[in-house]
Amino acid sequence: SSGINAEWPLRPGDIHSRKQIVFFGDANIDLIKYERDANGQELISTLEKYGFVQTVAKPTRVTDHSATLIDHVYTNHVTNVVSCNILTLDISDHLAISTNISIKSSSSVNSCRKSQLIQQDKKEARVFNEANHARFKELIDNESWECIADDGDADKQYETFYKTYQKHYDQAYPLKCNRVRRKFERANPKPWILPWLEAACNRKNLLYF
Repeated sequence: SSGINAEWPLRPGDIHSRKQIVFFGDANIDLIKYERDANGQELISTLEKYGFVQTVAKPTRVTDHSATLIDHVYTNHVTNVVSCNILTLDISDHLAISTNISIKSSSSVNSCRKSQLIQQDKKEARVFNEANHARFKELIDNESWECIADDGDADKQYETFYKTYQKHYDQAYPLKCNRVRRKFERANPKPWILPWLEAACNRKNLLYF
């Protein structure tokens, strides 16, 4: 074994595979020697197992007698990487890495997820009871329907009838938004305790006897 244990910090990341995650730093493993270096092969294999791709393709440390690629940038959404460039700076013996990542896709996913959560948390429904039935009957009885007789076209008459009927129906049985509690929601929920964290807390509590 090469002694590299890069897998343990990646396991939690597997749960959040839909999020944009980036690992970067001085790995001290020269990927230019990938073909003949067991450490580099194991590192890349482990990261690829969890969907991470190395984005730096040029040497990041250059001397008079060597050129090595030992500074790495890994991401699990390589399609969001706009560019990855090497910059020459005098502040270090390593070259700087400039990686531009578009977070538009991730934001869209997050916005979509938030929208789904809002829709899951709220449910619209009509209330049917004796009081609303009486209200609806009263509205229908008081409607003169003269607007329908004024038009000789059958299609327009039906459209007018439908709109009038729907108006009274919505007045008598208005849609009301009822909040549906989440599966693991606490009795006194906090805004920073997100649904996935509620589920994680529930799994933790199940470990106690």
